[in-house]
Amino acid sequence: MDNMFSTPKKTSNFPVQEVEEVFGTTNSGETNSGEVMEEDDNYSSGAGSDKEIKEKNNDFHHNSFSDDYSEKSKHRSVVDIFQFANFQPGFFYSYNNTSHFSMKSDNCDDSLSDQFSGNEDDGSKNAGSHDGNRNGEESMDEGGSGDETADENKAEEVESDGESKVASDDDRSYTSKKGKTPDKNISSDEESDDFYNNDAEEVAKQKEKFSSLNENGLDFVVTKGISDGERLYFVVSLGDTVWYNAVNPIKLQLEMMYEKKKSKVPFYVEHLGEHKLRVEYSATNEMVFPPAKKYPKSRWTTVIATSPINPQEELMSQLKKFSNHFKKLHSASLVPSPGQRWMNYTLNSGNTRVIEVCKSYMGDDDNVVIDRINKELIVLGNKPHKYSHNETLDKFLPDYYIKKFLQDFLNATSWDSISEKVKKICYKGYPNRQLPDWNKISI
Repeated sequence: MDNMFSTPKKTSNFPVQEVEEVFGTTNSGETNSGEVMEEDDNYSSGAGSDKEIKEKNNDFHHNSFSDDYSEKSKHRSVVDIFQFANFQPGFFYSYNNTSHFSMKSDNCDDSLSDQFSGNEDDGSKNAGSHDGNRNGEESMDEGGSGDETADENKAEEVESDGESKVASDDDRSYTSKKGKTPDKNISSDEESDDFYNNDAEEVAKQKEKFSSLNENGLDFVVTKGISDGERLYFVVSLGDTVWYNAVNPIKLQLEMMYEKKKSKVPFYVEHLGEHKLRVEYSATNEMVFPPAKKYPKSRWTTVIATSPINPQEELMSQLKKFSNHFKKLHSASLVPSPGQRWMNYTLNSGNTRVIEVCKSYMGDDDNVVIDRINKELIVLGNKPHKYSHNETLDKFLPDYYIKKFLQDFLNATSWDSISEKVKKICYKGYPNRQLPDWNKISI
């Protein structure tokens, strides 16, 4: 507990303030967007606490400072006067003995009980009420008697306690009026075990967060949404998926899978393809080349279409479905294995040159090549997926692919047929950079 709500010392002339602390614990859980998980057979051939504080205040001043002419209202103790002096620093009281420390209630228009509750507005009112008493008192000698010294010490002690109470009252008043709660550093031993436990949804959310910290994860770079007036299109580019791992066999397998289920092929499967990799935001349309190679690097790409009503939620749902397909088709449980499927596609598609390159550093035995490729593809499938959103097209797409996208999805015929908003999504820094000549853009 910090000292914001300190309990005053117990004295015979000061009310005891009781403080009751009530602690409770709450748990919050987050819900991930739904994801359609495909059965493995489809890929095979054949869930803090808030603090409430309640205070019970004794009505100490109701009787002792009432404005009737009772005996209680005709005499005040040393403690009461010094407590009042704490709020009226301009007052000076003198005495020869304790009997001189009395003020008649008939000289006072208002009760002084508000002074003990930290009321700042009553000072000027009470100051005018007691000028007569102040002027009529004798001056106090510097060398007081022993009784006077004891009374002084007692008064100072109560005065200190009064300041503590006023500070506490002010804090409570500020919290009540402003609707703010004091900052509290709650230690772990005040939380229940449920505070630290996670349900299945929270664990899944944590995995996604942790994967973003993995330097070996597979990147999914996603552009800002581009509208054709009816739908939003998000272009997605994947990171390195291994140079020999072509996108076409994966696309064909997914299409056959949905045909087998008699389901509509998803939009992102229909538009699954590859693109040459651009140097990020290159103003000269420069490509990324592998070391000692004459052809640029390639990356998988697709387009996700969403409605304009709730595009972000729909985007993440489609991304997770695509991510799940990718992992399943590169998993150790796949039948036939990823390596066997790769070899089957390469041999039957006539792409034997890729096999020859693989054999040049893997060995001449087909089974050895299949086994090594299978292991590498499974490692690829086990990588966590990381997402980077709100990118521009020129982060990864060369000019030719940008133009082709605009033609295929927006029916563009020139830069003049494209809105300024879309141009800004195509090229980072536009309009402060020049667009390439539309008619000179070629592959």
